[in-house]
Amino acid sequence: MFSQEAEILMRLNVYKKISGIAARIRHEILPDYGPGDRIPSERVIASILNESHNRVHRALQQLIEDGIVHSTGGQRGMFFTPLLSDVSRRIQSKVVLKFAIKSPENPLQQRIWVRICELFHMVEHSVEIQIITDEGDAEADIYLTWLPLCDCSRFKELDLEKISEVQKMIDGIIPAGVQFGKQYGLPILHAPGAYWAHKNMLKKCRLDVEQFRDPLDYYRWGKILEESGLCSFGSSYLGFSYHACHWGIEYKNDGNFFRMDPALVRSYFKDMEEFDKDTYHLENVAHGVRLFHRGQQGLLPAYLCSLPLTEKRFQLLGLPLHENGYACQLAYLLAMGKTTQHEDIVYDFFRFLLSDHIQELFFSPEVYFSVIDSVYRKQYQKICQETTVHIPPFDSRGLFSLIDPDIWCFIGKMLYDETADVLLQYKDRDKTIERICKINVTEQRKIWLETASASRLKMWGNMARYAAEQQKIIS
Repeated sequence: MFSQEAEILMRLNVYKKISGIAARIRHEILPDYGPGDRIPSERVIASILNESHNRVHRALQQLIEDGIVHSTGGQRGMFFTPLLSDVSRRIQSKVVLKFAIKSPENPLQQRIWVRICELFHMVEHSVEIQIITDEGDAEADIYLTWLPLCDCSRFKELDLEKISEVQKMIDGIIPAGVQFGKQYGLPILHAPGAYWAHKNMLKKCRLDVEQFRDPLDYYRWGKILEESGLCSFGSSYLGFSYHACHWGIEYKNDGNFFRMDPALVRSYFKDMEEFDKDTYHLENVAHGVRLFHRGQQGLLPAYLCSLPLTEKRFQLLGLPLHENGYACQLAYLLAMGKTTQHEDIVYDFFRFLLSDHIQELFFSPEVYFSVIDSVYRKQYQKICQETTVHIPPFDSRGLFSLIDPDIWCFIGKMLYDETADVLLQYKDRDKTIERICKINVTEQRKIWLETASASRLKMWGNMARYAAEQQKIIS
């Protein structure tokens, strides 16, 4: 009988094999056919590729989900992109979109975006997307950037409704993000973006976004996720998630130094409104975005909708921290170039990225971590070895440092609980801010060690040893 880990690994291998066959069909079979042409049967393709009928069938199903192949569901067979989309009808000549990826080099990220652009070109034959990794001074139509490298002056403010008007998934969750951005600004744990990005975790915990009604569900869901024992990577979801803390936090590994800027924390608390579920209503998403003014636009889970990026306090979140410091905010941003001449096509590309079949691709096990803890650790180690930039691990409670994961999570929980108590009117804001800004890491570690269960101590001990090994590899 297979162990759970062995079963997961076996599924990953099968997925990679099927994806490889789908890639061969795209490159070896489909180029001989035009839009609307009937393609060979599954048996013929299996014979050409020397693969089993069952595997070819599954690979074709993947291409159907990607929108490259269309099946009539009957005996007529399957066809290659049978209908031209609205984009193709509008475009009379070939258009080249420049897509600048300016981020720490990541081979996995590069591969997934190359595939996404290929899929878009196969659906929209008149549009070719050219990926450039070092744009220099040249302007691009689309940018994917890591926020510490973000030059907001190059980006055009997005019209949220043009992206989300046909996306039921986004319609259901963005209002929650706006609520918490304006009213609560919860720290460290369980950002709405994390809910959206961790949909695999939500599914396992039987949490349905459509049932998210009361803002206090935010707190309850966080508890459920925390107690589930599941893990998810959460940081590099390529611009579609935002795992972040909205506090001015600096944590240095020399001398257990932990500092929060009281003025910055106070500015976040200042605008928080008391929640009254009997009177509160969100007029519409666009209106909510305009109110979302405290530098937290990134809370919007598909933060294609994270603008206006010209808002100064938002830019502060993207600035690198001091030497030896760790930010509570790592994220990728997808944005439209300010000088693009193809705004409508860029919006089409963004909507394409948010379609169900592309989202499945973003969350494929080929690219992202399993939610099974033991497999997660192995996959994380593999990712670290393949990338040139050290990326701290994540869990369902948010970002914590590899250097000191125990106290990071403990302090994160403290900040979250403090804020929750303020929201529930159990504690005074000013006193809460004063307590938060006087956290002593050394003392809190002692408290944590005295109160943590034996199993949790063992778990964090193992993670600390793992972290030490990773630091040796990195150095």
